[in-house]
Amino acid sequence: MLAFIIPVALLAGGFAAGGLMISALGGAPMLLSLSVENYLSVHKGFIGRFDPFMPICICTALVADAVLAFLVPIASAHACPARALTTWSIKSRPAVTPALV
Repeated sequence: MLAFIIPVALLAGGFAAGGLMISALGGAPMLLSLSVENYLSVHKGFIGRFDPFMPICICTALVADAVLAFLVPIASAHACPARALTTWSIKSRPAVTPALV
């Protein structure tokens, strides 16, 4: 089940982030620079393109991430490599001595 949900969560979250980035970096500055007559026609075009796309991506990412939040602790309890990696990274860190000023 995780092999299906992880790619769905990553893909939906990536699409949602891309859509928000297009709106913030491209759409908003362009709309601010338009005259009132041009603004209305361009804004109508944006609404028709992003309305079905963004809610679907954001809701899919939300649901997939919520499912992963409940499934990953169960799956990681059985995954020895994940536990070995976390214990290795904690134990193998060199002792940090404060620098004398």
